[in-house]
Amino acid sequence: MGDPIDRTYVDLVRRVVEEGDFFGRAQRNDLEHRYPVENIVALKAIGVPGMAIACRHGGPGHSVATQTKVIESISYGDPSTAACVNMHWVVADIIGEHADELPAQAALLRDCARRGAMFAGGAAIPADVLDPTRCGARFRRVDGGWRGSGRVGFATNSEGATYVGTIAAVVGEDGEPSGPPHPGPQPAARHAGHPHHPRLGRHGPARLGHSHHPDRGRPRRP
Repeated sequence: MGDPIDRTYVDLVRRVVEEGDFFGRAQRNDLEHRYPVENIVALKAIGVPGMAIACRHGGPGHSVATQTKVIESISYGDPSTAACVNMHWVVADIIGEHADELPAQAALLRDCARRGAMFAGGAAIPADVLDPTRCGARFRRVDGGWRGSGRVGFATNSEGATYVGTIAAVVGEDGEPSGPPHPGPQPAARHAGHPHHPRLGRHGPARLGHSHHPDRGRPRRP
């Protein structure tokens, strides 16, 4: 038997999409290169960003099957909005794999579950290189945590996100790679004002600055 589908919740999402006229706004958003702000606000109001987060991290823990039906319902209204939500879920899922051992990661998930914070997906590795030692984002070990620096080259949903998820090279004091890529969310990364793609939120560099990410506790927001 497959994962149970929460039909009541799926129907709620479908009503929000239809009554909120996601489809009617889609053409305007595409033509004006607008981030689907109204759609995201409406979905946050019914808990979509945190719907797949496990109960132990403050979420309802909806099944993958329910997620699939929810993203399908959003896609029928506006594929751009669906892409932003889906990218957020992907990053949240990656963080969830480490959250039981890392309190800072668990704090991010609780933020999503409780107040609708969202992630943007960043691919710091150039597509034509695919070499993690040459990616733009880097982490260096410092007392009590990690120091992040560099820029992320591609971030879907960054215009509406609280956090940017990146994959970065671990470097030593000399800046040279010293270990495997380190996955990690960057609190409130500053986004460059580049035009966003009309279909996928915003595509452009996100500045990591020199943010500090502690080993324990809630990540600091600049």
